[in-house]
Amino acid sequence: MTSLGPVRELDVLVVGAGPAGLIAAIELARRSINVRIVEKEAEPQRASRAKGLQPRTLEILCDIGVIDEVLAGGSQFPRWQSYQGATLKWEKCVYDLLGITIENPGIERPFTETLLIPQWRFEQILRTKLASLGVRVEYGTPLIRLLESEEGVHALLDSPSGAERVTCRYLIGADGARSFVRKSIGVRFSGETMSEERYVVADVLADGLSDRYWMNWSLPDKPNARISMCPLSHSRYFQFVAPIPIDLPQHELSLGLLQKLFDERCGWPGVNLSGLRWITSHVPSARLADHYRVGRTFLVGDAAHSPPTSPGQGLNLSVQDAYNLGWKLAAMFGGDDPTLLDTYEKERRPIGAGVVGVLAKEMIATGIDLESADLAEKRIRQDIFNTEHNYRGSALAVDQRRTSGRVQAGDRAPGATIRLEGGDDASLFDLIRGTHFTAIWLNSHLLQEGFSILSNRTAEHKAYRAVPSRDPQDVSDIHRVFGVSSDEPTLIVIRPDGYIALCAGDGAAMAWGERLKTMSFWSAVSCHPEP
Repeated sequence: MTSLGPVRELDVLVVGAGPAGLIAAIELARRSINVRIVEKEAEPQRASRAKGLQPRTLEILCDIGVIDEVLAGGSQFPRWQSYQGATLKWEKCVYDLLGITIENPGIERPFTETLLIPQWRFEQILRTKLASLGVRVEYGTPLIRLLESEEGVHALLDSPSGAERVTCRYLIGADGARSFVRKSIGVRFSGETMSEERYVVADVLADGLSDRYWMNWSLPDKPNARISMCPLSHSRYFQFVAPIPIDLPQHELSLGLLQKLFDERCGWPGVNLSGLRWITSHVPSARLADHYRVGRTFLVGDAAHSPPTSPGQGLNLSVQDAYNLGWKLAAMFGGDDPTLLDTYEKERRPIGAGVVGVLAKEMIATGIDLESADLAEKRIRQDIFNTEHNYRGSALAVDQRRTSGRVQAGDRAPGATIRLEGGDDASLFDLIRGTHFTAIWLNSHLLQEGFSILSNRTAEHKAYRAVPSRDPQDVSDIHRVFGVSSDEPTLIVIRPDGYIALCAGDGAAMAWGERLKTMSFWSAVSCHPEP
């Protein structure tokens, strides 16, 4: 490194340019926050790695404006074929294997299946979006020192041009399971490594195999002699996965090893593997950071959690972590109370704990009964599409109605049709897309005469008045979807990340409406209006 230059100041430094870091940077950049994103690797990775995007993640990508590119770059998961040698034993849809019934897309859920897309292509799409916002990933720039003071976070970077000192108000660690950021702030990565399991994962060409199926081979007398070959979207490549001996030297990972494993375990002559683009070995683990935040430093993605081998959860948790944190950090630069940032760990860590498999244990330690704790963890682990994950009980989830409906504060806002006061119909998803809070008055014609309704006072806050649909059979109408009775004026506020912050009826709705005319939602929460 060369001698240190002057200190550069910025709002937020993101360390790590995988999906979590890229989403965090996009969320900040589209709110005009001065953000930099650095990556220790010299260039973008070209590996398939995690290859499934769940419906909730697709909704997020719709909001940030990349859904068309993602859908064009991906595909449905192929059907699963199970072989012994050259004999096909059975063929199933991947969802049948998981015991899941797939619904047709509709108003409430526009996406109902997992999208297959190699991670390298997904990251490329996110980098392009970030660049359109004026921010580019700085490759070959590892973080080598981290220190926090009252003034902010002080980071030392080893950039291609030499050592660089940076001071930022906040730092996001998105630097993977071996996170330097996590270690620097002294957060334990509690859990276990499955030391008895090890896999080789690679991207290869496979002449002689069909790219229409996800093909799997196993031997009944040798349970570890398995091979998985998943065709990758819009590509001639397959993702190769196979168990390997724990003690196999790392230097023996090669195309020759893959061909040897395939020939021995599959018994399909004439299949030649070639074009090795990426290869690694993987030992599964189940780990969770004890904290997602220390002071001004935050952990997202694999730096915060390492789920065991599961149906497409790690990548999706990572995207959703960053999406939850981004708007909250941006709010700090608009003058919101810093206690808002406490909700990041309180909302996201329980979901990470549920997927990793330690939530029930942690809940029991706080005095929750065994049955309730087990049920809470089961609900999270079974919701692989992530659309039922919720933040009920969060300080950012207030429900003040006579009777809570099917949809409650803290839930993901489901899709619905809204008949606006002027008579036009609108999609709720269209109204909430963007960086703002969305306030919707239902049955506002029942409000007291002379009450001044919440209006669109800032670019960060948009308000609408909805009237019931004329069609009593319209099950998509927002009044029915949210379970709002026809005789109760109700105010619903939806956060920038698409979760319901407030459901308030009658007098509580009016009290909230008055406060939100002059203050942010988080400031209004601290006022605790009574129903």
